[in-house]
Amino acid sequence: MAVQAQGFRAFKIGWGPFGRTNSAMDESIVRSAREVVSTDSLLMVDAGGDAFWAQDYKWAVRTVRMLADYDIYWFEEPLPPDNLHDYVLLRDHSPVPIAGGEVLTRRQSFAPWL
Repeated sequence: MAVQAQGFRAFKIGWGPFGRTNSAMDESIVRSAREVVSTDSLLMVDAGGDAFWAQDYKWAVRTVRMLADYDIYWFEEPLPPDNLHDYVLLRDHSPVPIAGGEVLTRRQSFAPWL
C-alpha cells in the first residue's frame, strides 16, 4: 500500500456500503482492509451514523463484536447522533472503543453527552 510505504500507520474506513447492505458485506470490507494494512497498523471503522442512519443498537452490538475479531482500534458513529441511551449501552458492552459526536455542533448538543 503506497501510503503505508510513506509511513502512515493508522487508517480509517467506512461509509459507502458499510452498514447499508448486510453483515457479510460489512465483514468482507473489514477483513479486506485488515489484510491490506496488517496488524502493524491501527484500523478504525466509521459507520457514518448520521441523522438518516437506519441501523440500531442490535446491529451495533453484533457489528462491534465482529470488529473486535479484526483488532479494530475504534468504531465511530455506529448509531444516530441523538441516541445517547444506546451509545451508553453500546459503550458498556463493547470490546472496541466507541467514538462519536462529530455532528454535535452547539454547546447545547454536547451537554447531555457530558
